[in-house]
Amino acid sequence: MHKKYPVMLSFGVVISFMLLGCTAKAESSNLQNLFFSEKCKSACWMDIEPQVSTTGEAIKILEEAYGVENVTQDSGTISWNTSNPNWSNRGHVFISDDIVDFIMVWFPEPYVEVKDIIFEIGSPESVGLVISGSVIKCAGASLLYPKTGLQIHLSPVDKSVGVAETQIVNGFDIHQPWSSGNYPWTDTAVVPWDGYHEYCPEKWPWEK
Repeated sequence: MHKKYPVMLSFGVVISFMLLGCTAKAESSNLQNLFFSEKCKSACWMDIEPQVSTTGEAIKILEEAYGVENVTQDSGTISWNTSNPNWSNRGHVFISDDIVDFIMVWFPEPYVEVKDIIFEIGSPESVGLVISGSVIKCAGASLLYPKTGLQIHLSPVDKSVGVAETQIVNGFDIHQPWSSGNYPWTDTAVVPWDGYHEYCPEKWPWEK
């Protein structure tokens, strides 16, 4: 029997979620509507969809939601930052060739928990573990939903890099859906979802 080892992918932006610790509270019944829309083929944010929406469309939607004074554009990035959040107090829409590439969203306080996410949109296909050198074996975790393009960033629990029911969700990224064997990042190990437990191993297969 052949052993299956974690796939490597890059996704260092999760570190920023871990350090910033921005979190949010939402009614679980609203989370389905938060990630999905009848106007989008896959996950989107306020009808802004990666690889579909244009720069102009994204700016118009964000300015209407957060106010013109709270939305800025610089070097291929549209950002919002507001003290009166509409689900999110800040985030970024990354642009490539006048089309939305991917979206990064932070939640405000208080909290959305992992159990709420999984109850509403189901279990993830896999868990992403950020690899950070030899000192910090696992520096962060996220739930991965490749078929819809969702990457849910989790806050660590007592320095653990596992997944717990009451673990706080810091925020999420929305990408174009990707195939299970073609992850859009590197420098992160991807392991199959196997319920709530610690995912960071004592030793990776490639370590001696």
